[in-house]
Amino acid sequence: MDKSIAHSFYKTAGLLALASAFGFAVVGVTRYNAKASEILPRLSIAHLTNRKADADQLRIFSVEIYGGQSRYEIFEAEFVDRGGDVSAVLTVKKAGRDERVETYEKTVDDASFEKLWLSLRSLEVAQLTDLSPSTESIGEKSEPFFQGSGSSRMVASASYSFKFQDGLRDYPNSFEVYAPERLQDRRYQALRDLSVAFVEDVFDYSVM
Repeated sequence: MDKSIAHSFYKTAGLLALASAFGFAVVGVTRYNAKASEILPRLSIAHLTNRKADADQLRIFSVEIYGGQSRYEIFEAEFVDRGGDVSAVLTVKKAGRDERVETYEKTVDDASFEKLWLSLRSLEVAQLTDLSPSTESIGEKSEPFFQGSGSSRMVASASYSFKFQDGLRDYPNSFEVYAPERLQDRRYQALRDLSVAFVEDVFDYSVM
């Protein structure tokens, strides 16, 4: 066979083989995709978007009561909303040698939690900071933080620690308050009262 003819023959055969292999690969991928579409769930863009929105709806609010004037050695209540699924945990241990730690878990209905959340936002909880009567009245003439003639007796009150997070990517605001009922900024007392009322309502537990 002439060398030029032989070269053309082998070149043509090679191209046909390549085309055949490519055609098989295309058919194979098409068949695979067809079977995959039968097995895998059909996820719409809207469904994925909704799931992402739910994941971004992490909301946390917690309150802790402590200090020498607290009737508790441990008091911690936390409410967590993960896209409409609100879980609540209360851990308490009253002051006393024979008292034991008790833990309660509840699911909170959406309407109640939304009402709480609106109240928290109206109090601008995200902007509140550490505060006590002594720090609030620095440089001001106001009712003294300490009472008693010639003594340094501190007012009788418990301390409160709060945590507020509105959104998965938001940095949580955590702050501590001493004697909120004696602060000029009434938002702190309102927050204390709101927290206590919500805990009592959810867990049917008398806090104060």
